[in-house]
Amino acid sequence: KNYDLLTGTSMAAPHVAGLAGLILAKNSSNFAMTNGEVMGQIRFTAEDINSSTYSGDDNFIGDGRINAYLALTTSGSPRIIFDRSIIDDGKTISSANDGDGIIEPGEKIKLTVYLKNEWINATSVTGTLTTTNSNITISDSSASFGSISGGQTGNNSSDQFVFDVQTGAPTRERIDWTLNVTAQYNSGASVYTTGLHFSLYIGKFILLVDDDNDILRIFCGWL
Repeated sequence: KNYDLLTGTSMAAPHVAGLAGLILAKNSSNFAMTNGEVMGQIRFTAEDINSSTYSGDDNFIGDGRINAYLALTTSGSPRIIFDRSIIDDGKTISSANDGDGIIEPGEKIKLTVYLKNEWINATSVTGTLTTTNSNITISDSSASFGSISGGQTGNNSSDQFVFDVQTGAPTRERIDWTLNVTAQYNSGASVYTTGLHFSLYIGKFILLVDDDNDILRIFCGWL
């Protein structure tokens, strides 16, 4: 009999696939369990065995070493993170807007936020937006995101946040936002809450990439 020691993703894949099968078998009565929920059950019960060097998700072992016992016995919850945002400064919102997609002094902005749920299905997802920036006045701080399944992304495009930028606001200023999110799960029996943070800028912040002579250079600046 010949044995060998092998490493890499090809060796890890059978273990992960086997654990996914165990999770589905244990939850066989729940035929609505999504791929995203199974993935989250594996990821967020894994052991971060190299946390002393690289804490959290890293390029060496990802989320960590799978733990079959925890994956089969842990009750999951939604895990909602900020994905991206889109601003709307269209002229139909306010006559002061120029519709160039840039936050500028004197404009009224409608803001759509995209949230990603990395674990258990979430329903009745809502968000409340705040900022401490004195140049920003929020006129509609609450939004509904509906339901966001595990592994999926949701947004508030039908219920946008609205804020005004003071006329004398300086350009090149960062706006720090806090989005407090509340959701239900387990058929409404449990409540999930989290606070998310992201930033936007007054003025146009650009990223320039130069790859001449096979050397990658990245420059940040303002217009």
